[in-house]
Amino acid sequence: MPDGSSVSTSGVYTTTLTSISGCDSIITTNLNIISSYTTTIDAEICDGADYILPDGTTTSIAGTYTTTLTSAFGCDSIITTNLNIISSYSTTVDAEICDGAEYILPDGSTTSIAGTYTTTLTSAFGCDSIITTNLNIISSYTTTVDAEICDGAEYILPDGSLVSISGTYSTTLTSISGCDSIITTNLNIISSYTTTVDAEICDGAEYILPDGTTTSIAGIYSTTLISVFGCDSIITTNLNIISSYTTTVDAEICDDAEYILPDGSTTSIAGTYTTTLTSAFGCDSIITTNLNIISSYSTTVDAEICDGADYILPDGTTTSIAGIYSTTLISVFGCDSIITTNLNIISSYTTTVDAEICDGADYILPDGTTTSIAGIYSTTLISVFGCDSIITTNLNIISSYSTTIDAEICDGADYILPDGTTTSIAGIYSTTLISVFGCDSIITTNLNIISSYSTTVDAEICDGH
Repeated sequence: MPDGSSVSTSGVYTTTLTSISGCDSIITTNLNIISSYTTTIDAEICDGADYILPDGTTTSIAGTYTTTLTSAFGCDSIITTNLNIISSYSTTVDAEICDGAEYILPDGSTTSIAGTYTTTLTSAFGCDSIITTNLNIISSYTTTVDAEICDGAEYILPDGSLVSISGTYSTTLTSISGCDSIITTNLNIISSYTTTVDAEICDGAEYILPDGTTTSIAGIYSTTLISVFGCDSIITTNLNIISSYTTTVDAEICDDAEYILPDGSTTSIAGTYTTTLTSAFGCDSIITTNLNIISSYSTTVDAEICDGADYILPDGTTTSIAGIYSTTLISVFGCDSIITTNLNIISSYTTTVDAEICDGADYILPDGTTTSIAGIYSTTLISVFGCDSIITTNLNIISSYSTTIDAEICDGADYILPDGTTTSIAGIYSTTLISVFGCDSIITTNLNIISSYSTTVDAEICDGH
């Protein structure tokens, strides 16, 4: 308070002070107590979303959160948030339509094809609503009824109409699925009704004939009754007496698999199993099962391909990269068949040959063809691995070497020709040698013989000299 006192209760307080001028200074204080602000918020968010609490923090977990803030009056403001997480709504609808009709999916689209359709909508809470529709197409129901009536009687067709004439009648109804149900009635007008029954009973049992009598002896029995059509009904019963049913089953399963025996029990061990059941005729049915266990088939293939080629693995996939590939197939017995392929890539073989031949000769190229012309020849062969082997031949033609020598010797001397032979007779000699390249080197020698020089000189001198 202005006079230094303190209060904590709302009210009007008057305080009298003395001003600096010595006069009374009256201060009236209207004091109001502001309570802390408290509120509760019930909030909902979709599963997977974040909720922003009043203090700005976020959460995606359901629970009760208490947040304390400072109000505009500087007092505590306590906000309690009850947060609920709404899960996405998911449901499955099994639907059926008639063949040729259309089904309207939850999003309003239509389809006439059987299948599973997933539709995502927004639920009343603003969250995803996922509806899975399993749509089945019901074909029109079609059946044929073979019917017989006595001559003079009437037959009630499926639609309630009556006929008394033999023939084929087609009736279209609506099935329980709301689709067309087409019933074809083949009506036959008969006199006496005759049928044959093939019957079997276990040895020692009795068979009840159509007229209620019993027998335990195999044979053919003829019974005359009144049929449901009011006509004579002659039933011939071929009665057979059967012994216990015995059979043997040879079965195979993969290693680690289980085999279901005829009585429903299972085994994974090879062996012979005897099972006694009751046959459809109520007799003993003895089944002997010979069970064999087939081990998984495993093999390794070492394969080679040329560089740039593809290799087809056992499962039909292709690769051009060297490596070890493991392929699992189903063998003829239905068990795993594991094939390991070790694939090696063989590079193409490439080489260059520098060759020379004499002018006029032929050179045999690597593929067996011949040439006598200088040039660069590329030959592609198949290597021992079945891959390309490329040989480049640089062929050079060496011309024959030819020269002429003019030689002279004194009369009576010998001249050694290029091939080492000697002569003392003037003339032209042609000598053929082999050059350093293996080609002909032709040297022509023009040999001249110089005779000895002989002359006479007449000389004179003065007397006294």
